[in-house]
Amino acid sequence: MAANLLGADPADCVAFEDSIFGVQAAKTAGMKVVGTATGTHTYDELLREEPDRLVHDLTEISVEDVLGLL
Repeated sequence: MAANLLGADPADCVAFEDSIFGVQAAKTAGMKVVGTATGTHTYDELLREEPDRLVHDLTEISVEDVLGLL
């Protein structure tokens, strides 16, 4: 829905998600996903959802890293 509201192709979007449900939803939408272990789900729980990138917190990822996902 967010991509649609922006007029963007989901394939050109990167979602940052801290829940397994968010990772699942973004992947279903066709977005690249950065899982962030800053919420209620652990790093290992998020890892099982196979995000495109997984970090403990946002200090571990740069703009260049994000652009590399696209």
